[in-house]
Amino acid sequence: MHGSHHGAFISHPFTNFKMFHECARMHMNSKWHKDAIEKSNNFISIVTNKTKSEEELANENLVKLVQTNRAKLISIVSCVLFGALHDLPLRGKTNSNAIFDDLLPFKVQSGDETLRKHFEGVPKNATYVSHRTQNDLLDVCAKVLRNDLSNTINNSKSFSVLADKTMDIAGIEQLSLSACYFDHAINVVREDFLGFSALARCRTIADKIGRAHKIIAEKYPKGRFCHYASHRLNDLNNLPEVRNAIGTIKEGISFFRGSMQRKVLVGNLQKLCEASWSEKHKSIRKFNDKFLEIVEALAILHKEGDRETKQKAWQLYCTLTSPTFIVTLKVIAKYSAKLEPVTNILQSLNCYKFQKKFKEL
Repeated sequence: MHGSHHGAFISHPFTNFKMFHECARMHMNSKWHKDAIEKSNNFISIVTNKTKSEEELANENLVKLVQTNRAKLISIVSCVLFGALHDLPLRGKTNSNAIFDDLLPFKVQSGDETLRKHFEGVPKNATYVSHRTQNDLLDVCAKVLRNDLSNTINNSKSFSVLADKTMDIAGIEQLSLSACYFDHAINVVREDFLGFSALARCRTIADKIGRAHKIIAEKYPKGRFCHYASHRLNDLNNLPEVRNAIGTIKEGISFFRGSMQRKVLVGNLQKLCEASWSEKHKSIRKFNDKFLEIVEALAILHKEGDRETKQKAWQLYCTLTSPTFIVTLKVIAKYSAKLEPVTNILQSLNCYKFQKKFKEL
């Protein structure tokens, strides 16, 4: 009976008017009626802007959550950028004394309340500071910088692409790409690094650049390809004496840079960088200038060092004092001393300004 009376008010017309008051009271106390009244009041409040809908409240909560997460990421990203801007590694082989891990508590101690609250209440699997997240943040920053550089370069009247081969710490050959262009915003010629591209072992840099040059020439017929003349010096590496001498110099520099005790004996030896001609020439020049000190230091370490140091010092001593190495070193050092100032001038900003003024004349 009760169900039929509820249905009469909801699903079909009410006709038993003798029972109207009793049925109406029963309907007013039913859950159906109370739910309907509540929903209608909510509807009226939303329509009159007195309250917000569930969807609006959900969207507001989502916006607040996004803003909160962005504030957390800003603090974390700032630590990543600090390391990048100061040439500091975020971490080493392990997290022991990692710069990134030390910067985070430093920011908290400096008053970063957002970061403090984040670390206090966040689960360990959502801290946004893992190695994977650090790498993702670096990739995002690199992408933003490349896009910004690309827009600036494309807005310049002319630009050139610089490509060169280098080798990373894992021994993989990389194609380094840079762009030289005139920045109208600050009225200077700029040279900016764009990134690395791994070279497959079966391909040489000449092949890759050759194909790239062909594609560019088809689209921009006025584009000109210029080979870096300093690379002709690589032909000297075909000589076993030169190749072995360069390898010995690198080995000797690494030996003395690997220990403070050894470094004290000869002072600071600049690491030999194959990717930069000016740095390579400077490194060879300094090694040649300190040649006698290096030989004397090797003799001392052969007598006073530990077992491993004695063995390595003796091997280097025998190689460095051989007539073939001494003659080759002097030849390499002579042309390095002549080419070092030339490469420095060609890479300087003043050279670009001089070229620009010369063209204007």
